[in-house]
Amino acid sequence: MIDFFREVGKLKTLKRTGWVVEGVQDPESIADHSFRTALAVIILGKHKQDIDLFKCVKMALAHDIAESQIGDLLVDWKLDAHGEEKLKNLKDREKHGITLEEKIKREKEGMKKLTSVLGEEGKELLELWEEFEECKTKESVFVKSVENFEMFLQAYEYEESQQGVDISSWFNHGNNWRAKDQEINSLIKIIVEKRKARQP
Repeated sequence: MIDFFREVGKLKTLKRTGWVVEGVQDPESIADHSFRTALAVIILGKHKQDIDLFKCVKMALAHDIAESQIGDLLVDWKLDAHGEEKLKNLKDREKHGITLEEKIKREKEGMKKLTSVLGEEGKELLELWEEFEECKTKESVFVKSVENFEMFLQAYEYEESQQGVDISSWFNHGNNWRAKDQEINSLIKIIVEKRKARQP
């Protein structure tokens, strides 16, 4: 049990790779991201009658814990030259620019390794992670949508607070628009409109 908590504790210091690549100074940790995602799930899901909110909160907290084992890997969404140049700045460049299938495979291996020490509790965490990745249930669609909202909000905040940081490539990338929950998607659109209004 102690070994498990020590392993997931690594998420408090592991930086989110996407923001590192974008040149953000002192980017958030994986744990930072998971915390605000879980809090947003609680607040934005409170009025939803057709989901198991407690399950959603657990899923939000568990969705990135495999990264304590393999790091935050970047998927190659057909990177343009600008994206390739940014990746060169990573010390562990060879770990990134992989396919989504390969990323999921590595994360599953990491989850199995991490949760194997916990017995039934570990089995539940693994099942929550698998459900989140498959994104077929109402709970997983909601949590993935909220996670997407949290990332858009974080990108907006970085541009707002750090002079010279331009995350246009992230905002314009079609694969970042994955919120299937229409209510959450409307919040993302508000962020995007606020960003447009702020630009000269």
